[in-house]
Amino acid sequence: MLDDNSYNSIERLMEFGMSMAVAQQMMQTMNHAMQNMTTPQFKNVNVPLPQVTHYYALVNDIPQGPFTEQELSGHILANRVNKETLVWLYGMPGWMQAQQVPEVAKLFALVPSANKMKVFRILLIGIFFFKSITTCFAQVNCLFKNPLCFYSTDILTYLQALHKNQQYNQMIPFFYGPYSNGSKTDFIEKLGAVDFGYALKRVGVKETEKNKWSLTYQRTIMGTNENFKIDCALVNDTCRVFIDKKQWNKLFK
Repeated sequence: MLDDNSYNSIERLMEFGMSMAVAQQMMQTMNHAMQNMTTPQFKNVNVPLPQVTHYYALVNDIPQGPFTEQELSGHILANRVNKETLVWLYGMPGWMQAQQVPEVAKLFALVPSANKMKVFRILLIGIFFFKSITTCFAQVNCLFKNPLCFYSTDILTYLQALHKNQQYNQMIPFFYGPYSNGSKTDFIEKLGAVDFGYALKRVGVKETEKNKWSLTYQRTIMGTNENFKIDCALVNDTCRVFIDKKQWNKLFK
């Protein structure tokens, strides 16, 4: 005996069967369409390659080449090829002067002439010479008058170089303060007895007031980096490092 659930099940089966039939018909239609579809055939297409013009030039009565446009420009720049040089390229009936061949004549306008290059070199030399003279005068004008104008270095690095060469006497004019006011001989002996050979690098400079500066350095001692400061001032027209007992112990640690 069939109940409502049985009728529902039969109805679902009928719906499923109809769906399968429709799907099968669609697949057959698609297969038929795919079989009749023609695939376009691509033919070989000849893509023209860019043509590179090759030039020949008569250099010292000897035909040379082939040259590309870039190579020929290099010969023009080196003055091996000029406007009167005979040149030839494919399609020309014979050799002609470079200035009469449009493809070559245009290169002379693009490449600076030898005379222009000479003028340019002279200008560069003049600028370099003027800059060197200006820098030299500037260095002479400020030499030993600020802590950064000790030839090509700063005051402390300069003092370290003097100390390395045992020129202790020449170090004295660049100190001022209570620790340098005693006997010159005693001060030289003190300088000779200390170690001033550690690696240092200036990491900061500040002008605290007119003709007074504070410089910060980084030094490496026994593999350890540390920063320290020194004070400088323009005393009697010479930049000097302020030195007292505390600064001495800090500087010649």
